Amino acid sequence: RDRSPSRGLGDVYKRQQKNDTDPKFCAGAVELYLWTIFRSYGVIDTTHRNETQVIPQVIRYITEHFSEPLTLEDIAAEFFVSKSYLNRHFKAYTNSTVYAYIMALRLTHARRMLREGIPAVEAGRECGFSDYSTFYKAFKTQTGLSPQQFKSRA
Repeated sequence: RDRSPSRGLGDVYKRQQKNDTDPKFCAGAVELYLWTIFRSYGVIDTTHRNETQVIPQVIRYITEHFSEPLTLEDIAAEFFVSKSYLNRHFKAYTNSTVYAYIMALRLTHARRMLREGIPAVEAGRECGFSDYSTFYKAFKTQTGLSPQQFKSRA
């Protein structure tokens, strides 16, 4: 059975034409195939890639997307690295885990929004928390205050 990248791209194209596949999946598959081809022909050098190259890009990505649902798996896939590679090198570069960094960024923005008078429920939602309960627990853990207590003192 032919498993060449061009055959795989043809399959992705056919499935997309039949509306059988999510467009984001197709775009990711095409990107992965191209990356594989470029790497196999030496266009991309992976032998000297280290955390100083990829981690600043990851930080920029997290900063631009912190209000969206973010998982370690999604971020690792976005940068074509394994979860363990991402965790290890992110920790070495920032002295923080990916999860802790995302939470700190979200809570920093939430505190700013609360100081500006934005309701706690809206601040939590705008900062990427899936529900108020999750936001409340994270906020109270980090600050020692509930969002309402923080807002009244700000």
